[in-house]
Amino acid sequence: MKRMPTLVDGLDEILNGGLFEGGVYIFEGPPGVGKTTLANQIAYTLARREIRTLYVTMLAESHARMLQHMEQQIFFDQQEVSARVFYVSGYREFEQGGLKAVVSLLRGELMRYRASLLVIDGLVVDRLESMANDSVRQFVHELQSLVSAMSCTCLVLTSGHGNALSAEQTMVDGIFAFEDHGFHWRAERRMHVRKFRGSQIIRGQHTFCISTQGLQFFPRLESLPLVDANARLGKAKISTGLHALGVSEFLCKRVGLQLTEMRSPN
Repeated sequence: MKRMPTLVDGLDEILNGGLFEGGVYIFEGPPGVGKTTLANQIAYTLARREIRTLYVTMLAESHARMLQHMEQQIFFDQQEVSARVFYVSGYREFEQGGLKAVVSLLRGELMRYRASLLVIDGLVVDRLESMANDSVRQFVHELQSLVSAMSCTCLVLTSGHGNALSAEQTMVDGIFAFEDHGFHWRAERRMHVRKFRGSQIIRGQHTFCISTQGLQFFPRLESLPLVDANARLGKAKISTGLHALGVSEFLCKRVGLQLTEMRSPN
């Protein structure tokens, strides 16, 4: 299957190459954890490779407000707005016609802009849980059929944590759980790929940070492969430059030699 690299530092390493074309992926986590920034970062980075993105907002912040926040990011390029990154609101369709009307909107806009990446931002889990399970399940099924037919990769950003889209999680191709983990006086952002079809990934939780360059992920060191599996320790010694440490090493060797002599038979 053809992959779409995210070009985000560390993320493609965790995913063993990136997302799959035609896949539907859920980004779930509390507000402010970085989902919207990550989706925009992927969109504008891919725009430099002439890849188009359709960014559909549901119950999220307004486009103007979002762009004001993105202006602080190095990856943001104002010239790409409405050139290769297209913002469309689906709030009215969702309120008036539900998820079925949203699918119709997505179908028309994808054909109009010929986008290879689709972002649906602002699907609130509480609103989805109040709907009939059949309507949500049908929405996910039609969304999968749509992006597969259009050779488009889809990112669904939700406010859920652990139960986003309920049973419909089994239908999607990947689930990324984001959290802001706090302990004592510190806070640490973490990401866990709970599901990823079609490829091996680096399992477990990985930390990430948000800066003016966007998100940067740090795969766990013990999970990374060795650069050279045949590497061996050399015999050459390098001085530390600390005299006291050298004396301690000499004394340790001397004591070890004396203990060896005491244990040896006469």
